[in-house]
Amino acid sequence: MLFRRKRAPKIFSPVQRLLLRISVLLVPTLTLFSLFFGNFSLPRYSNQWELAPLTILLSSPYYFAANEEEIMRIAVRNRNSKEINVSLKISARNSALGFIGHDGSNLVFRGALQDQEQKEQVVKVFFPFDYGKGYANDTLGKEGMLVLLVSVDNQPDTQVAELPMGVAPIPAPRLLLNGSLTMLSGFSLWFIKEWWDVVKKELEKQG
Repeated sequence: MLFRRKRAPKIFSPVQRLLLRISVLLVPTLTLFSLFFGNFSLPRYSNQWELAPLTILLSSPYYFAANEEEIMRIAVRNRNSKEINVSLKISARNSALGFIGHDGSNLVFRGALQDQEQKEQVVKVFFPFDYGKGYANDTLGKEGMLVLLVSVDNQPDTQVAELPMGVAPIPAPRLLLNGSLTMLSGFSLWFIKEWWDVVKKELEKQG
């Protein structure tokens, strides 16, 4: 005589099962998207250069978001025992269109520094793109676009470094990252809530 196995009770409603299947697909997908967008949103570039009589410190996003105003920070210290006049420039090395500098110029710092004095400057960077006019091909995904130059006491500009920063290959990476993280958090919280409701019902049945 054959005995039929009893089917396990369905602890999830049809709607819950459908949403769980969707979550199983969406959560890993959103996690991968978040990692991808985060790769172009979170990394920063920082470096320090010793160029007698100066110490120069720069901190910047590694990837600039096209069509968004980004912020770079530069600090300059005079290690000389006398006052010096310093000017710093950041210039583009290729044909990518961009607005770089302070007060509408790529001259990002100019001024006198006393003995051991340090001054800081905030530099705004903006790289536009326009798909309709073809600017995107010259902007998105470009790296190693910038050069840092320095002049001391009105001497000719000297190249300090070629900067590795560039424009992210996708527009609005921070907005996309925030959106994917919001969706991921929402699905994760919903999954935890639904699972807890099921566990609670099972505990109530056993009690």
